[in-house]
Amino acid sequence: MFSARTIVLGVPLLVISGLAAQVIFGSKVTGDMVAAHYGDQLSSVNVVPVDTADGRAYAVFWYSCTLNPDFSHRLCVSAGGLAPRSAIKTQQIGQIGLDLDTSILSVVFAAGGLDCTTGTCIPFTPASVPLNGTFTILQGPGSHVEQFNGSTRTEDMLFFGGVTFSSTFSGSRTDYSANFAGTVGLVTVTPPPIGFNGSVSIMKGQQTFQTVYPPI
Repeated sequence: MFSARTIVLGVPLLVISGLAAQVIFGSKVTGDMVAAHYGDQLSSVNVVPVDTADGRAYAVFWYSCTLNPDFSHRLCVSAGGLAPRSAIKTQQIGQIGLDLDTSILSVVFAAGGLDCTTGTCIPFTPASVPLNGTFTILQGPGSHVEQFNGSTRTEDMLFFGGVTFSSTFSGSRTDYSANFAGTVGLVTVTPPPIGFNGSVSIMKGQQTFQTVYPPI
């Protein structure tokens, strides 16, 4: 027998059907917002403002993989959920600090891993998926700033797992080049010697955000 259940927290949606589960998280936020993104083929961090029943918070999604020595023998972990405001540090001008693990998320949307190191991929549940680091807005040579007013839509799919991020925004927005440095799950991220590896966005308007985790 199949059943379905919906859990509302802000506007997150958890749909469970039979033995497979698809997790859909969505949120709509209006007002002043800060968001941040870092990503390459083997690791990614997304920090998104959300509204909850307790007020303004952040949804954070991150993953990382190591190649042992190639993609067919990868080891990957990922996590996502609602972060307590105390875990997102925005007091320093031009910086966003993160000090997270799955154990301190107020709501866990998803946490998992995939071990392909033997050549056969086996899903597992990691005991810990740490996220500790800082986004710092890059200024001076090599930096980039983009300002716009109006409406935008973006969509990204992760390098593994089929996880999809999509968002829409209407209002005024300034995107700053930024560097992320720190620990993302299994990997340590260092900023490039030239240029930047991420972005920080300062927004005023309305943003909707949705993350879809496919059935496992």
